[in-house]
Amino acid sequence: MKLSSAVEPVVFRLKHVLQLAFLPTLGAIFRKPTLLIRPRQVSAIFFSHVWAVYGDEIDAGLRDVKTMLITPNARNGHTAHYLDRQKVTRYVAIEPNELMHASIRRHANAAGFYESDSTLLILACGAEDIPSILRAMARVDPPASGPQPDSAYQPEQPANTIVSFLSLCTVPRPEHTIAGLVRDVLKSGGNFITHEHVLSHRQDVAWWQGFWAPIWALVFDGCRMDRPIDVWVRELVLDNGIYEERKATGDESPESAWVETKLWQDEGEMEERLIWHSGGVFTKR
Repeated sequence: MKLSSAVEPVVFRLKHVLQLAFLPTLGAIFRKPTLLIRPRQVSAIFFSHVWAVYGDEIDAGLRDVKTMLITPNARNGHTAHYLDRQKVTRYVAIEPNELMHASIRRHANAAGFYESDSTLLILACGAEDIPSILRAMARVDPPASGPQPDSAYQPEQPANTIVSFLSLCTVPRPEHTIAGLVRDVLKSGGNFITHEHVLSHRQDVAWWQGFWAPIWALVFDGCRMDRPIDVWVRELVLDNGIYEERKATGDESPESAWVETKLWQDEGEMEERLIWHSGGVFTKR
């Protein structure tokens, strides 16, 4: 890998985001000095200013990908515009950075999803907080008209589709989070749709990703460029007791979580890119 390819793009991007967000973040600290002892909140403020600009650019770049899919997602809420309102009954946006919630709400409302009729649910927890996600979805009245059975308010695996666009790079314990979302939130036969930047299959590129990852995470609110998210999702295995049953019959091979997978990579991406994307649609067994 050329040294210029390993250094120049990252330095340029870091310089750009500092120009975008440093002064607004500094202003927030001046207005509220106690932020100095809350570095996590400072990071969230900084990233909200970055994503206010980058979100539109990334949305434009992924438009062709999104139009193929039913895609609930969070961040600034751009994905709501790509949902088929006749098919998607509820848009659940999980975004722990509450500074982005106003933007999510604005985009969702423009696409026809509202909190007032329970077609929009914005959660401030992290994707790893599966119990909070399930409790919140159980508390919200289903948008369908007519009487609902008690079971409708205590859903088991309530989601038909889970989408992650450039999101799993930030969650803590990502392998555990992916498994929890698929096992406990996604229905059997439902789709888990991803489009993430991932660890390169080239060792030289992967080395530089690991080198830059800690600095990148500081600027981009915990985002890690060195996670093999595509591998973790593709090779996901869910036990649910089934493996123990099969083991008792002498079959000790774990069974994939997926009954069908469709994979893609961004066209035109050079192998030397530090931000290397991979996506897919995974149908749960």
